[in-house]
Amino acid sequence: LATGHYARVVDGTIARAADGEKDQSYMLAMLSRATIARLEFPLGGLTKQQVRDVAREAVLPAADAVESQEVCFVGVGGYVPFLERVAGMGAAPGPILDEDGTQIGTHDGYWRYTIGQRRGVGVSADGPRYVLGTDAATNTVVVGPRELLATTEIQLRPFTLNESVDGAHLEVRVRYRGRALRGQARPAADGLRVTLLDPADGVAPGQTAALYRDGRLVGAGIIVGRDS
Repeated sequence: LATGHYARVVDGTIARAADGEKDQSYMLAMLSRATIARLEFPLGGLTKQQVRDVAREAVLPAADAVESQEVCFVGVGGYVPFLERVAGMGAAPGPILDEDGTQIGTHDGYWRYTIGQRRGVGVSADGPRYVLGTDAATNTVVVGPRELLATTEIQLRPFTLNESVDGAHLEVRVRYRGRALRGQARPAADGLRVTLLDPADGVAPGQTAALYRDGRLVGAGIIVGRDS
């Protein structure tokens, strides 16, 4: 199977694309070696401009297409209208709490908020407030100062490893466009534990953590817990 991802395969594992600005290896982090063996990434060694040039020479309309942004398939308005349209999710008023559990506002549905979000939180405070967490069971949103977002340890389950990571110095990414973080990983009884030498902001359960070494993906997993 050939795909248009900006990524490469090196020594049987996913590796970063030549175009670092367009690299999509993070999106493929959880693939198994068996699946990777059946894939080809013809764009992996090209820059975006080179791909446009090839398309233009072939007289393809896509040569000048506008690039998609964020979650490209959700359409106009972003993911909130998409969820309302497709998943039947509507307004559901609930409390906004501060870090001490005091209610300081209300919201129209916990699912409208993302951990680390600042814009659109909708509360008045003596400084910027960021979303620290959400609770689906109680329809609650918790906000607080940015420093409370800092995370230094994450737990991954399930996870996959392409080679041993014990004691290795790794580059960790916890979101597609997130900055590279220095870290170390160690398998544990309850999953893969990753210690971040550079604290991460806005780490949320359900995100993928991708572990790189020398530009190659050596492991990845789904975040199920975090410690500050």
